[in-house]
Amino acid sequence: YFTNYSTLGDSCLNLSDSDTLIGRISNSSIHNFNISANISLCKQDYLLNGSSGNEAVFNLNNSGVTLDCASASIYGNFLAGMRPVYMMVNSTTVKNCNFWNYSSGLLAMNNITGDRLGNVIIRDNNFTNFIGNQVRVISTQLNATNIYIINNKIINTTITAQSGGGIYLWASARADASSYRLITNVLIEDNTIGNMYQTTAGESALGISILPPEEEWTTSTYSYNFTIRRNIIYNISGATSGNHIGIYYVGRNVTIDWNNITSISGSSIYPISSFGNTTFSNNMLNNASYGLNIGSYGLTLSSITAFDNTISNMSSCGIYIKAMNSTFSRNIVNNSAVGICLVSAGNNSFYYNNLSRVTVGVWENSSVSNNTFYETNVSSIKYSYVYGTIDGSGNILGDTIAWYNNSILNLSGSTYGKISIWEGIVAVNSSGLPQQFNSSANV
Repeated sequence: YFTNYSTLGDSCLNLSDSDTLIGRISNSSIHNFNISANISLCKQDYLLNGSSGNEAVFNLNNSGVTLDCASASIYGNFLAGMRPVYMMVNSTTVKNCNFWNYSSGLLAMNNITGDRLGNVIIRDNNFTNFIGNQVRVISTQLNATNIYIINNKIINTTITAQSGGGIYLWASARADASSYRLITNVLIEDNTIGNMYQTTAGESALGISILPPEEEWTTSTYSYNFTIRRNIIYNISGATSGNHIGIYYVGRNVTIDWNNITSISGSSIYPISSFGNTTFSNNMLNNASYGLNIGSYGLTLSSITAFDNTISNMSSCGIYIKAMNSTFSRNIVNNSAVGICLVSAGNNSFYYNNLSRVTVGVWENSSVSNNTFYETNVSSIKYSYVYGTIDGSGNILGDTIAWYNNSILNLSGSTYGKISIWEGIVAVNSSGLPQQFNSSANV
């Protein structure tokens, strides 16, 4: 059991040398350690398998404690359910650790039932080769606030059953209607998450996720104030029919910017519900099914702002939108099946977006109305700029449309749609003038 050892100076703790343990640990059997004061390890390799019946190798059980591994490497042997670290009280820090070969991840959860966990810092750590059932490499559970996860690397994770992921903040179902589960004030910044695979069909592999209880997904009442910034996420996939996603969350007052997400078999960024003050900006999204997947869970989202995102090589859609009263500006979508998909979307504004080398520029279904496209730059469209059925009205203002092969507007399924076109500039390819309007609707 670790105790305060400030009288011993700044010497490091060598878990392999019994002489350094005197006054710091009650015995020299290296399996599981309860930490109640600041610890700095000597930089070397340690084999710490843990032992059955214990929660973790390192248990931080006193407020204000820091575990500083000082770049030491901690190796496990995939003992079932064994974690490298359990942060069980407020105001604890884990930093500069290299963890290898565990079957379960670092857990931050207040061990007092119902009490909120807060002021947790997890930074500058490496987590490599985690393999096991429901692996969540860095996770919180129940109520959590003021969580800082910065500059960690999570590489080579295999999830053998149930949903798991890299950074996985979640709250289980409420005990009753009067209780709640809170996730607030979260900073996830400068992390790298790569090479994650889910082996079980129907289960999920998630790079970064923030998930309150499902009964709170329709309001985001207790899930807010997140910043997810400058993270690198790559190579997330798995067995069929599961959700394999870069960033997956429920919340409001959310900023997701400057992330680089590539090679995801599902969606790059997927907000389940996001109500109010949500911004996606300057993200680089490449090689997935969907880039920004806004609302395909089924809820209609609102008050989204998305600008300066670059989205490439999407097999289904660059920007999928089931949202209202939102703004999309200066986004680039290229080399994708569809540039923008509008589904149950209304009163949205699109400014200065660039769509190139896509099969269809904008696809719309029958529940779309009152969306305005202003000065969209459209080039090298394989089929049509706008394709679908318009129910209501929309505006196309000053768009530049070049290199299309079928029709600018193909609205043959519409019954009473109305489109207004103002000051459009149309250029065509050398094969001749394609049909500009294919519609039974009013144009």
